[in-house]
Amino acid sequence: MADCYPVAAVRHLIDADLLHAQHRFDNAMCHYAFSAECVLKAFASSPPTIHGIDRLQDLVCAYTELLHPKFALLLGTGNPPLALAQNHPERRYYTDIDYTDDEMQQAQQFTHSLVDRLIDAQLNGQNV
Repeated sequence: MADCYPVAAVRHLIDADLLHAQHRFDNAMCHYAFSAECVLKAFASSPPTIHGIDRLQDLVCAYTELLHPKFALLLGTGNPPLALAQNHPERRYYTDIDYTDDEMQQAQQFTHSLVDRLIDAQLNGQNV
């Protein structure tokens, strides 16, 4: 079965928001990170198999400057918040991480911004 990164991005975002609302911050942060990762992979013509959001963000910047104008849709989202990218995806195996409300809000806003741009691209007929 082929990966469907746009669908996975939305699914992880919904899960993250539900977990966040229940104050399950560890799990919510993990799902926000997977959602952001799926968005970045959705925009790639041949998605890399790496998981690190910071490395994916570097690839997006390189593609934007050199190859793919569709990555311009992600310009302006900024860099991922440190708490979102740090220790991704290994943190899903950690026992407990204390995230501040500020870190959770930054992760939520950043990920929603990425997913919003992905949905806009899909609705406007962009092949992502």
